[in-house]
Amino acid sequence: MQRRCEGKTVLVTGGGSGIGKAAALLFAKEGARVVIVDRNEETALQTASEIARSGGDALGIRADVSKSEEVSASVDKAVETFGSLHASFNAAGVPGPCVPIGDIADMDWAETIAVNLTGTFLCMKYQIGAMLGSGGGAIVNMSSAGILKPVWTQPDYQATKAGILALTRSAALNYGPRNIRVNAILPGVTRTPLLEGSLDDAGIDALGEMMPIRRVASSQEIAATAVWLTTSEAAYVTGTGLVADGGMQLT
Repeated sequence: MQRRCEGKTVLVTGGGSGIGKAAALLFAKEGARVVIVDRNEETALQTASEIARSGGDALGIRADVSKSEEVSASVDKAVETFGSLHASFNAAGVPGPCVPIGDIADMDWAETIAVNLTGTFLCMKYQIGAMLGSGGGAIVNMSSAGILKPVWTQPDYQATKAGILALTRSAALNYGPRNIRVNAILPGVTRTPLLEGSLDDAGIDALGEMMPIRRVASSQEIAATAVWLTTSEAAYVTGTGLVADGGMQLT
């Protein structure tokens, strides 16, 4: 059976843990050569090693997505190692402080904007250049279903995720004629190491009971959505924000 990403090179930011790691593993399972970018070098290399042990091709790179020169270097290294870049999933991000606007420290606001919004911009900027050299490609960015139903906490995080969707749509309009598709996913509450570090199982289950589906998402479910958007199965999909929130916005 033909694997959906056979012969493709895919770059995943935030690939050392959570949804990014789940996506990197799934891309590899689908036949892709995977470049894992994370500001934690140890976790990036661990994901790459896990793929290699399963017989796949992977490269782990330490890079801070808020630093232009580091993002540029990571894309250059991907192309240097594997010859091209066909797809990317920009999953790197920080949650920001869980406080209302009046209580956000300037430095916390700046960090959330730098990593989430500027980081996504920089990743797209350099990835697009590499994809144009490969005849086109597909980019998936990480937004959030929270922008459809804001909560009182994390206003800086929600602002960045709304901005990411706007960047996604603009890039889709700009680069569609040049064979680059750009989409975003808007996940709801997802079981990740970050969530598990904030809530115990009972708390996570209680969150899930608030959803029509009555559970939170797994990292693998959200990753599968991102992978699908990069494949030929989604060849006519661009400029969209695909919501995967278990019906959260309906409650």
